[in-house]
Amino acid sequence: MKLNFRLLILAVLLLFSCRQKAPVVQVDPELLKGQINELMDKYNAALNARDVTMAVSFYSDDLLFIGTDPSEFLDKKGITDGWTQMAADSSGSIGFSVDKREIRLDKPGTSAIVVDQYTVPSVSQDSRPLHMPPDPQGGWLGH
Repeated sequence: MKLNFRLLILAVLLLFSCRQKAPVVQVDPELLKGQINELMDKYNAALNARDVTMAVSFYSDDLLFIGTDPSEFLDKKGITDGWTQMAADSSGSIGFSVDKREIRLDKPGTSAIVVDQYTVPSVSQDSRPLHMPPDPQGGWLGH
């Protein structure tokens, strides 16, 4: 009985002592923020140029867009349809620029929250879109 107990303890010790710790990968937060900032600038430039195809290429398939009105609760298809309709109407100017941008990374640098604040001249209101790009190894996409 004592032998079985000792063998069990030995097996447990061997099992847990052989575990390898995952290597800690150091990330440069400023480099990642620069990459995200560049991506967001390209996204905003695509919207200002009415390039819907380019703008929606930044979205993940599970995008959820929540606008300033209660009816603006859209998935990727819904926001694509909205941008397409907006781009077809050449009577108004989109012409927005970002007034303020905050980028927050999680500790390992695998996820970020981006908040842009800007005024859209054609609708005379402030907008504060929120973007959450995922892991940079898979590319940054808006949700």
